[in-house]
Amino acid sequence: MNPSPSADSTPAFEIAQYFVVPVTGSSDPSIQKCRYFDALWNEIPRGRPLMANDRAAYVALKQADALPAPVKRELAQAQQDVDRSVSFFAAVAKTKFDSHAQPNMFLAAGTHPHAMSAVLPVAKDSTRGVILIFKKLDAHATPLLVSTSDPEIKNGSTTEP
Repeated sequence: MNPSPSADSTPAFEIAQYFVVPVTGSSDPSIQKCRYFDALWNEIPRGRPLMANDRAAYVALKQADALPAPVKRELAQAQQDVDRSVSFFAAVAKTKFDSHAQPNMFLAAGTHPHAMSAVLPVAKDSTRGVILIFKKLDAHATPLLVSTSDPEIKNGSTTEP
C-alpha cells in the first residue's frame, strides 16, 4: 500500500508550455515567421528566450489550432494572419557552450496538421538555440520545408560565457 502524498509534495518535473503561431508576412519565403505565447497566451517578446524552470526540464512547443480572441485582435492590429499553409514538422536544437548530452532533433507529433507539438529537454543552467521546421501543406506541390530563425530556450538564470 502506497502512502498518500503529503500536501506539500510537488511533481518530479513539469513541462513549460508555449504556443507557436506561424504568421504571414515574411519577406523571405524560405523563413517562416512565428509569434510565441506562454500557456496563458501572454506573448513572449522577440529575442527573449522561452524559459523552463527548476522543475521544468522540458519545453513543449505547440502549434496552436485555435487562438483566443485577444490574440486574434493583436494579430489583426499587426496586420498579420495565421499562416494555415504550414504545419509544425520538427525542431532542431543546439545547446550553447556545452551539450549536456541532450538530443538535437525532435519530430513534431499531433492529431491534426495545425495542432502539432514537440517537447525539447533543456538542462539546468543551459541555453539552447532552436530552429523550428514547418512543412508547406500545398497538396499540388512537392513538399517544402521552411524554418524559423528563432527561438532560444533556457533553463535557469545562467551566466554562460
